[in-house]
Amino acid sequence: MKYIFQGLSDQGNSPVKMNQDRICILSHPDCCLFVVCDGMGGSDHGERASETLVNHITEWWDNNINRICDILSFNDIIDGIRQCITETSNYIWETTRENEFCGSTIAALLVKNDNYGIIWAGDSRIYEIHKRLFGLDVKQLTVDDVWENKAENIARKTESEIRSDKNYGHLTNAIGIRKSVALNIRTGTVAAGTLFALMSDGIYKYINRNDFNKCMQTALHEDVNNSIRLIKEIVDRNGAPDNYSIILVAESKQ
Repeated sequence: MKYIFQGLSDQGNSPVKMNQDRICILSHPDCCLFVVCDGMGGSDHGERASETLVNHITEWWDNNINRICDILSFNDIIDGIRQCITETSNYIWETTRENEFCGSTIAALLVKNDNYGIIWAGDSRIYEIHKRLFGLDVKQLTVDDVWENKAENIARKTESEIRSDKNYGHLTNAIGIRKSVALNIRTGTVAAGTLFALMSDGIYKYINRNDFNKCMQTALHEDVNNSIRLIKEIVDRNGAPDNYSIILVAESKQ
């Protein structure tokens, strides 16, 4: 199975006046890895975390590409990526001063032949999208690591109480924010005609479902470049108050 892909990372109109997001596309004829990171911490701290993540992942990939393609099993590759991210999280934690906050979300997608694996921490997302007879089937593969998604936080609370709680939307997990990180991992089989979309919250918070689905329809027709352009136009038109990043990965029919 072959793939076509395109990515974008933009500063938007963020008051920080820099882009703390990072994307990473590592491609090989037999295997591809895609990463979206959303740095946090203000000033240059978020940028340092996301930059460190993509640099370490790229270095790991380059050092192991022959083994990745020819020797390692799919699960071994996933475990290698997991270990690299875990070690990078520890490095960011250990090199951050006590009075500073430095961290990043991560959403990573590995595809090899008809297998996929995802690793994430935080609220950057990965969607799996397919055509239906009428419309699209859009499935979020990741689960946001936020306060309201922890059962113990919302027990016996009404929907109104949950949404009005001061902790609503707060991240509960990310890279580099504590001594050890808990990574989420999911694997599966890539069905024919699959489109994957990786994105930071600067995308999905500023594009409505109808507009998003229209852009995904474009991507499913193998026009990922035009789809990315349309998404940028919509997010910018909606104010783009945050950095934003997206990668689209579609099956190539050629």
